Amino acid sequence: MLGFYGMWNGHPSNDRRLVVMHLGLAVTNDGLHYREPIPDYPIVSAAEDGWEVLPDTRTSDNYPSLIQGQSFENIGEETLFWYAPWPEQASDGIRVASWPRDRLGSFKPYLDQRMASRGDSHVISAPIDLEGRPARLSLNVDGPGEYWQVRCSVLDERMCPLPGFAAADCRPVAAGLAKPVTWADGLDAIPSPEGRIRLRVDFGGIRPEDASLYALYLDPVG
Repeated sequence: MLGFYGMWNGHPSNDRRLVVMHLGLAVTNDGLHYREPIPDYPIVSAAEDGWEVLPDTRTSDNYPSLIQGQSFENIGEETLFWYAPWPEQASDGIRVASWPRDRLGSFKPYLDQRMASRGDSHVISAPIDLEGRPARLSLNVDGPGEYWQVRCSVLDERMCPLPGFAAADCRPVAAGLAKPVTWADGLDAIPSPEGRIRLRVDFGGIRPEDASLYALYLDPVG
């Protein structure tokens, strides 16, 4: 789960009229413990609202602060978030920020000379229960140029590839918001084995660091 929060930046004088508040991003895997993917990074900067920031002459009419309402919506190929200036009584309306769908953050390979001998970059998911139903996999992935590749494999819970669903069987996934993943012989549906599965994404090509993986989608079949 994810949410936005007000990044309260107080002034050394403790004068609340001089507070600057951006909007930050927080994520959680269990609904109890939250973390910032990038500490202190504003996902929506108060400067986006067009206030002129004058540190020595800020008044209650021009200091840059935003309030969030957790108003998210995926519409078509966009992710939208609504917010407003703070305080509410000084606001002249509601704002909306937009991103390409589900692209608030990404997973990217990191390569340097010290890591060259460690093999291809990859990421492996936590165990997933398909609940007895086959599923189709698609990726939200993008990157500049044509010198990167992304391939997927399906593993059992002990990290062993399922027959026919290894990375070598996978056709390179095209860039896009929800591109289907297929394997050799036209396989496009992952069977539901006994036990849970894991998904592995491998980054390859001359410039794997150009690829950005935003999301993986599993859609039940039937």
